[in-house]
Amino acid sequence: MNRFLQLTFSLFFLAFIANASEPLVRTVDVRGLQVGAVTTLVFDGDGFGKSPKLLLPFNVTPVLKTGSTEKKASFDITLPPDIVPGFYQCSLVAEGGVSLPVLLGIDHLVQKPFAVSIDQPLPIAMHGTISGSQILETKFQGTKGQQLMVEVEAQKLGSKLQPVLHLYNSKKLQVAWSWPVPHLFGDTRLEITLPEDDTYTIALHDLEYAAGAPGLFRMKVGKWEFFDQVIPTVVAEGKVKAVELMGNMPVAKLNMPTTKGAGSVVLPWPTQGKWSGMRPFVQSGSSQEYVETQAPPMQELKGLPLMVHGKLLQPNEEDRYLLTCSPKSKLRFDVFAERIGSAVDAGLVLRNDKGVEIARAEDRPGSSDPLLEFTVPDAITSIQVCVIDSQGRGGPKANYRLGIEDISTPETSAKINLITPIQRFSLGTNSNMVFPVWAIRNGYAGKIDVQFSQLPKGVKIEGNVIPPEGDGALITVKTNTEATLPIVTTLIGKNDKGISSEVGVLNHPLQRLQPWMASEIAVAPVSEKAPSLSIAWNNLPKNIAFVPGMKMNLPVKVNREDLASVVRLTLITSQNPPKVNNQPDPKVALKVEKAVEVAAKASDATVSVLVPVGPFPVSVFDITLQAELLSANKQVVLATAYAPVLRLPLRIPLVVSIEKPGKLEALFDAKKGSEFLFKGKVARNDGLVGDVTLVATGLPAGAKFEPALVKADKNEFDGKIILPATLMPNEYKGIKLTASGVPDIKAPTIKVNSKEVELVLVLKPAPK
Repeated sequence: MNRFLQLTFSLFFLAFIANASEPLVRTVDVRGLQVGAVTTLVFDGDGFGKSPKLLLPFNVTPVLKTGSTEKKASFDITLPPDIVPGFYQCSLVAEGGVSLPVLLGIDHLVQKPFAVSIDQPLPIAMHGTISGSQILETKFQGTKGQQLMVEVEAQKLGSKLQPVLHLYNSKKLQVAWSWPVPHLFGDTRLEITLPEDDTYTIALHDLEYAAGAPGLFRMKVGKWEFFDQVIPTVVAEGKVKAVELMGNMPVAKLNMPTTKGAGSVVLPWPTQGKWSGMRPFVQSGSSQEYVETQAPPMQELKGLPLMVHGKLLQPNEEDRYLLTCSPKSKLRFDVFAERIGSAVDAGLVLRNDKGVEIARAEDRPGSSDPLLEFTVPDAITSIQVCVIDSQGRGGPKANYRLGIEDISTPETSAKINLITPIQRFSLGTNSNMVFPVWAIRNGYAGKIDVQFSQLPKGVKIEGNVIPPEGDGALITVKTNTEATLPIVTTLIGKNDKGISSEVGVLNHPLQRLQPWMASEIAVAPVSEKAPSLSIAWNNLPKNIAFVPGMKMNLPVKVNREDLASVVRLTLITSQNPPKVNNQPDPKVALKVEKAVEVAAKASDATVSVLVPVGPFPVSVFDITLQAELLSANKQVVLATAYAPVLRLPLRIPLVVSIEKPGKLEALFDAKKGSEFLFKGKVARNDGLVGDVTLVATGLPAGAKFEPALVKADKNEFDGKIILPATLMPNEYKGIKLTASGVPDIKAPTIKVNSKEVELVLVLKPAPK
């Protein structure tokens, strides 16, 4: 998933995690498990209850140690020797539900909390936290000629720490150091052959001496087997392909199993070695596949969509490909480098058949990888596609993937990306919850059906279809019986082309490293009985809709067992608004006029939703209200309920139309110019009144449109487009007529636009 999707939904996200009964994990002393051994994990937090359990992705039974409390729980976890190393997630399950997941690194290393000295044989993994300008140090005894690695996993675990390592001898002289690098996804690794027998010190700090929270890390010291990149990263579906792991093994090649359908294909570790780190995987796709051959003068590419796997082996190297294309087609060029852990800062250059540069792209929002959409000029049937390093570097780890596809029509790409802000939810008997799933359509315009891979018995979902005209949906999960067992599930969306895509969890740190895990959602029952709470709509208007520039009032009735408690109401919609300065764009973001609470002993309330003027990219939204029963100090949520989800249209309050839509015809007049006459009408709805301004865009140079204004007491108008005498007989397209009006006379500067009406002018030769 692209980084531009990693947006700040903090307040919105809190609406789904504020249930006080669910366990909250603040810290874990060790974020790793040793294969074939016993590891003790100590959890600190709240709401652990009397007998918490761990929800793990493999069949082991953690043992809760004696002395555990509501705020602290210790578990002994014994892993069998056949557990596959990699990153995994675990959640703590208590009477109040399930916690947010905790990432664990699993390998053959001994797992210990960070200490000032290492008093046992290497390798070892030490776990800790850094804040601000803090510097942590640990000592160990090293021998001359010893091969040593020190690696810090922080960014991979979702930490804000940008790790920098220093290795000092006993005289405090630095013998090695390392800092964050792209091919480790912002983490760092130090490798050295120790020069002498000595006591060495490892120092760790943040790159800017300003580590944010969380500043957790996992420091591995010693020697183990690792890989940093898989080449190629994408393999055509249905093909057996030899892939190479680039790491510290001389030869590490694997045969990818035959697969069908796009998605992540997890590869087995090589049989030799004690591996540690992220699991190797490739993406399975349907594109035509090329591997860079270095054949002069240029490698030819044909047949879209396609992908090219290459390396910039030498400094200032430029890989050139000759692409066969169709004139006027619209192509998308997508280079993957930083996003797949490459050491290259990729740039993309397009040249015509004579070698003249015609387009260039470098960084995209949130990534240094280039993305370019390009319309092929008329009469051009081939272009040179060139991949470079913007900083002139090169080397064995400077690999890249180039994807090219034709996006001339929306249906040429049916690939979709789906995201949700939830990572877990807890359900009691006869309860429900509502959460959004958003679609990044990539040109696909159809509906998307969303289903869970599995759910506990007695649980069902509703509203799980994202409509063709929507950018998301609010999904309702209901239970009528108590769920029996906690599970880990995933959401899967399928479009009407039959293409499936897992729903990724927003901002998940493993989205790029182990993407199949970034879709895991923990589900658990709630055995604690919450106070009774319900919310329902109260005489909604029959024609309720989202009207740009207007206020939408949502009346509700709240029923609760404890009438003395205040109920907080929160708006939840399926809208995924674009961002401006990392905040929802005020021009399109739906929001409440003011915060609403239902006072003690009251039951009725109205939430006013402000609908901005737009323009909106979609024409339908889901909406609901979340009710939270608050404690006396308003700091604890005692119970949560949701109003039934409404799917409402976006209704434009101003409509412009012409009497005979289509082509307008006129005779060429070489003296006065040519006039196109037509009759039109404006319709004002939903309380919009006042004058309406008409604008025609896309007119040929020198053309004029009348009238500019339709007065408040008029609905009909006589339209006129005048072409200058210099324009010869022809068909003129791309002309659009739009009306704008003021929905609120108290805010005359805020205007709402009608939908565009397209006009085609046909200028005929004058009769002889």
